[in-house]
Amino acid sequence: MKIQGGGATEPGIFILESEDQSVLELTVTPFPSGCLGELPGVECLLLWMPGTLEPDTAYELRSIRRLRLSGGRFLLPWGRLGTFRTGELAWLYPPRWEESAVQEVTGCLHLSGTLEGQALLWLEADGAAVSPAMFVRFSAAELAVRLAGLRERVPGLRVHGIGLDGSPLMGSRHDPEPADRSGLTVVLTRLHPNPVGPEPAQEFIELENLSDTTVELEGYELTDALDKAGDLLPAFALAPGARVRVAGKNYDPDAEGEPPPEGDLIVLESSLANAGLANGGEPLYLFDAFGWLVSRYGGWIDTGDAPGLSVVRRWAEACDVATSWMLR
Repeated sequence: MKIQGGGATEPGIFILESEDQSVLELTVTPFPSGCLGELPGVECLLLWMPGTLEPDTAYELRSIRRLRLSGGRFLLPWGRLGTFRTGELAWLYPPRWEESAVQEVTGCLHLSGTLEGQALLWLEADGAAVSPAMFVRFSAAELAVRLAGLRERVPGLRVHGIGLDGSPLMGSRHDPEPADRSGLTVVLTRLHPNPVGPEPAQEFIELENLSDTTVELEGYELTDALDKAGDLLPAFALAPGARVRVAGKNYDPDAEGEPPPEGDLIVLESSLANAGLANGGEPLYLFDAFGWLVSRYGGWIDTGDAPGLSVVRRWAEACDVATSWMLR
């Protein structure tokens, strides 16, 4: 649960109402990993039930006071946040995390594994959360923390989690060395695969220079598949902290209903990523002029039902994992 402002942890704010009008008062606690990656003023909460719910029963989640949700809209008193129906069997068991890989990718240490069960997962170092939490349900997951720019050794980095039954989860300990800030370079910060206007003409991506020096983009390559050649960027000097929009041929920066460029614009001689960006979500990779992978997007968000919205990185230095991206 994400809201703007405080006070939601007071007793009696959230309730569950069943189809037979019985009411359960929920206990609210702050999110264990905080609200990393969210805008300032957003509070992330966990809602706890007092016991096991009835099987095969419909429930409505309500708030007894006016709330401002993180998306900007207000929920009126006794407003309905959502509905769900329980299954026929009541079962919960502690989740189990099996780590499968630890590797450095584009300046971040990535911990990958598989979760048996259902849980919220995040990364902690020295008792503090260092990555946003993600909900995982019987599937593979990947979490990461950026090493570039850290001044001290990252002590006791490991996956932490909490199951739906409240049971804690803890992965193996890692003690990575920090990386030099010079490792920060150009990253993908925005993808616009489903424009209001014609596709693929109005599609674009945006790049940002995270380094302290100007980066020459000539020879950088964008591709949606690692086994084929992509789009080579032309000569362009990207200043420190600057952004540039990259679009395919026939792109109209003044098209009605489309977000105007906030900085410079590079127009390629072909469509982006060969035939354009897929609305349903597809990977995109950025290689530098020497062939090193410097940034990637895993195609984690489906924009098919969101024309005119972009997939954006939550903050520029966020790692290349699913929790670092949102639709806006």
